[in-house]
Amino acid sequence: MVADGIVCHCPICEGKSEVYYCSGQHQMFKCKDCETAFLYPMPSAEFLDKFYAQFHKSFETGGGYELFEAASSRSFNRKIKIIKQRVKSSGEKIRLLDVGCGKGYFVEKCVEAGMDAQGIDLSSTAIEFARNAGRPCNRGRVEDIDSKKHQFDVVTFWATIEHLPDPLSALIKIRELLTPGGALFFDTGIGSDWLDNLLPGVVQWYDPPQHLFVFSPEGVRVILRKADFEVKSIDLNFESSNLRKVLKSIRGLFFGTVVRSATCLARVRQSPTLFTRYALGNLMLIEARKGVAPDEFENK
Repeated sequence: MVADGIVCHCPICEGKSEVYYCSGQHQMFKCKDCETAFLYPMPSAEFLDKFYAQFHKSFETGGGYELFEAASSRSFNRKIKIIKQRVKSSGEKIRLLDVGCGKGYFVEKCVEAGMDAQGIDLSSTAIEFARNAGRPCNRGRVEDIDSKKHQFDVVTFWATIEHLPDPLSALIKIRELLTPGGALFFDTGIGSDWLDNLLPGVVQWYDPPQHLFVFSPEGVRVILRKADFEVKSIDLNFESSNLRKVLKSIRGLFFGTVVRSATCLARVRQSPTLFTRYALGNLMLIEARKGVAPDEFENK
């Protein structure tokens, strides 16, 4: 149940936050300052391990990962093209780590594109699938990788940061794993753009407990600054092609306007207790570079 008037502090910028969206026993708060939404209280590590072990199973065995495989794989070629255009290898090949690699499809594409790529994911079922297919992926947390033994030119973080209960710790570790000037690329849904304002709290990113955060561009900038990253670019409507970008914007505007109009005509008030979610929402692609922390300045 949702108690009226509950206020908690945003884990990203520490601003005041209030209940914004609810699904069953899960409630998401939204920060008044950075506009990032987050699940509170956060599920336990044991809960999330069981959830994702089930999530990565096939439809026949009760999972649902197939829903996302086709959609995410459409953008792989464009993402690899962006990486190869913007990153210079410190060795013979670009060394890449894909955090939250799932079944390793992106890792496989990177290897085919001539990169020295590997992946890591918490899901035992996903990693078992990846390794059976011969993909260089391992089960575990990025925080547990030894940065003295492993260094990467690029870390990718596709549709993963919103699933982590402590994304700042993961970003700090990723920074340690990157070579000087190394690049971080990740994408995530937007919880503060025009479409979310048109349909408050009902775009597809509000999906707890699968999504623990729904970031805003400002929230992304804040957390990257805390992890000593320099933001290079944020594409607020990333798609696999420019045509898909235009078509998606038109579709979002059309359906968003229709749903909003129907809601107003029916005099249905949008509220944090209303469970409605639509397959709409924009995706942002972020490029950041490893910055230099204050203690590193002192050591030079």
